[in-house]
Amino acid sequence: MEYFISLKQYKKAIKDLNGLSVEKLEHNKKDSSYNYNYYKITINSIHYKLLGCSDDDTETEWYWVNGNCLLLIGYSYINEHREKIDSSMQ
Repeated sequence: MEYFISLKQYKKAIKDLNGLSVEKLEHNKKDSSYNYNYYKITINSIHYKLLGCSDDDTETEWYWVNGNCLLLIGYSYINEHREKIDSSMQ
């Protein structure tokens, strides 16, 4: 099965997820491993599956998973404040 994401859909996903607190995501422990963690969230009736790829320091790269396709959504950094996703389009 092929999945097609239009530029409009991609921009909407980035807008929906930008600034989102990572604490609001539901962790999918079954599919996750050490530095590769899967999450899901529903925003405005859209079901997003996300992959957070983290290093062993403070940075996580966030991808929107659509079929076998990974689309970069943004980054998050752990600091004294809560971790939030920052858009890759900023």
